[in-house]
Amino acid sequence: MQYSLNEIFVTGVAALLAIACGGSEGTSAESPDGTHSVGTGPTNSTTRSGATSTQGGPGGSSACGKLTLDTTTVDHAAPGRIVVLGSSTAEGQRASAPEQAWVARYQTYVTQQFPNFTVENLGKGGLTTYHIQADDYAPPAGRPAPIRGNNITAALAKAPDAIIINLPTNDQYEGFSLEEQMANYERVAQLAAGDGVLVWVATTQPRDFSEAAKRQELMATRDEIQARFTPKAIDFWTDIANSDGTIQSIFNAGDGTHLNDAGHAVLAQLVTTCAIPEVIVTSGE
Repeated sequence: MQYSLNEIFVTGVAALLAIACGGSEGTSAESPDGTHSVGTGPTNSTTRSGATSTQGGPGGSSACGKLTLDTTTVDHAAPGRIVVLGSSTAEGQRASAPEQAWVARYQTYVTQQFPNFTVENLGKGGLTTYHIQADDYAPPAGRPAPIRGNNITAALAKAPDAIIINLPTNDQYEGFSLEEQMANYERVAQLAAGDGVLVWVATTQPRDFSEAAKRQELMATRDEIQARFTPKAIDFWTDIANSDGTIQSIFNAGDGTHLNDAGHAVLAQLVTTCAIPEVIVTSGE
């Protein structure tokens, strides 16, 4: 979907986040029974009520596909820990200030809604799916070794309830194949599952690669992540990408790779639609 500068800078960030959650053609209304419907267009819908939370599929603007929760069982006083693994976007590079980055924004949201939750960020610029492998992983020849302190071993050492992985484009930049990337994601997910830790994987993000083939590779990885990890795949593509796989100009930090504050705001809102703390609290895992 496309956003106009007027939508962002005149109506403000709050309006932008509402659009990101609900879709540019949707409406927002609260019914007499307390159900709040955001984005009532045919493909962009999120419905929340006092009893259930249902999110639209990957083709719409809801970020994690369809998810239904019984919110009457959600204990907002429950403790929990979420750890973020990722590269420069997770680290917050090119945001105007640390608090403008998507992880920091999400951290603020979570701690407001769940005061006993923590969100810890292990994101580091330049990382790929190889860098986040376990300390004892031996990569194939010509592939990078894990980065201790910013990998799955470090994340699991924090005894999290959930891990979010955000690796937008570096694997494609380095020329790693789709099969390599998915094997690396799967290996990390299996390690987490062995410790009873839930994993959400963000899709690739658009990037202004000059080669159309590189942008197609981003789209292929996006599709595979959604196919493998939905409803725990976070759509970090649809709301910020042009149809050719480049970044919408209003979200571009200026280098064709990273996002500005408006882009980070969209990502933070998209993660909130996945209801990760609610899933943790209601899953009993």
